[in-house]
Amino acid sequence: MRALVLPLLLLGSITLPAAEKTHALNDFRLEKYVSGPRVTPAFQKGKGTLMLFWVYELETQTGGQNLKVYQKIHDKLKDDLVVIGIEDVGQYGATKNLTTLLKKAGVEYTVYSGCKMPFKNTLYPYMCVFNREGKLVFNGNPTNSQVVEEALKEALLKPEEEDKESKEKKGAEKKDAKKSA
Repeated sequence: MRALVLPLLLLGSITLPAAEKTHALNDFRLEKYVSGPRVTPAFQKGKGTLMLFWVYELETQTGGQNLKVYQKIHDKLKDDLVVIGIEDVGQYGATKNLTTLLKKAGVEYTVYSGCKMPFKNTLYPYMCVFNREGKLVFNGNPTNSQVVEEALKEALLKPEEEDKESKEKKGAEKKDAKKSA
């Protein structure tokens, strides 16, 4: 009996991680508008959303290189994707400095200074991608172009395409299960 009690006591002291909370677009609060089209629910309706968090000081050192990359994404996908640039520190990037940098980088997408997020971030650049229903499908450092492409692909799926893709995936899993049985 004693040998059984000790493992049960140890098992009771293990803390299991809570299920990761899924975030949505409405969990993020944009702060100070800087330039580009104003973000409204009507403007975003039926589109995926990409938020690029960046820091003025780092972008001025590169001549706005990241901003230019996301301008290309905006140009290519503007009918299906809303791109929002967010200067996230806001200490030194006064609006005048930001607009000068944005103009030099050729940025036409929406830019805000600051955003209240449901989690902490100290990594820059940082990207959040939301699907057409506003669910977060990716968040992290956007330095891997393959990861960015996959996140955008998922964000731009239309609901009927999502259903079809998930049915195909389930069908493939059933085939694999039958083969292994």
